Amino acid sequence: MLRINVGHILSKCFGFVREVQIKGKRFSVSSDLFLDALCGNISLTRTPSGILVAGDIEATSSTECGRCLASCLSTTLTGVSELYTLAHSEQSEFTIDENCVLNLGPLFRELLLVAEPILALCCSDCKGLCADCGANLNKDECECRKESINKNLSVVF
Repeated sequence: MLRINVGHILSKCFGFVREVQIKGKRFSVSSDLFLDALCGNISLTRTPSGILVAGDIEATSSTECGRCLASCLSTTLTGVSELYTLAHSEQSEFTIDENCVLNLGPLFRELLLVAEPILALCCSDCKGLCADCGANLNKDECECRKESINKNLSVVF
């Protein structure tokens, strides 16, 4: 899905544009990035140096909430704009291989890992875990928290 044969685009004149829809479920972009879903629209534009890939992608992956440690889905949106050259060049780190195949995997991996939220949350108002007993405060109110509040109040004069 992330490998596109662009031989027909390379044979066109500069400025030729081909729209491509990206859509996939449950696959690995690389050994360290597994996605539940990936979708987006990109355009492949023929340039003198190669092909310009531009558009937007949205990826959904399973993760762990940074506050309560519950499993949740995280959605990452990012823009794509990268030049793929015909041969190794200083202009771009991405190239089109000798079989005229453009591999979007390394580019998408880089963009999605950078755009991924630092702290994924199951919901915006996640209460997290109790620091004393570890109870998930979204599901239960723990007793140790009430006890510590009452102890602190009794000390104040």
